[in-house]
Amino acid sequence: INAEYMGHFLSVYFFSVMTALLYPFGHFLTEGKRYSARETCFTTKSSFFKCLDRNNNDPDNCEVEAKSYTKDCTPGYQRYFNEQRWKELERTGLVEQRSIKNASSHYEGKAAEPQRT
Repeated sequence: INAEYMGHFLSVYFFSVMTALLYPFGHFLTEGKRYSARETCFTTKSSFFKCLDRNNNDPDNCEVEAKSYTKDCTPGYQRYFNEQRWKELERTGLVEQRSIKNASSHYEGKAAEPQRT
């Protein structure tokens, strides 16, 4: 067995052993960061949506909150929160049902696209 192969074998073996030892603790090592990121996202989402409530759902008046919201929340969270908010606005009658094609476009300050039927 040559030295290069032995070095590669030892590095793979070491990585495998360390992974096996640390795997059960991975949740504890990473959960704190994920929790704080989610908490920050939920806080900025709440402040942005409260601003929209105060300003009759006009995102142009909530630019600071919108920037924080897009910075702190992943696109998946943003899409989910925007769709849930839009469904709630439709349910309460504050907007017409299916009045725009993409709920997220409303909160990003883009012009709403009419729903094609």
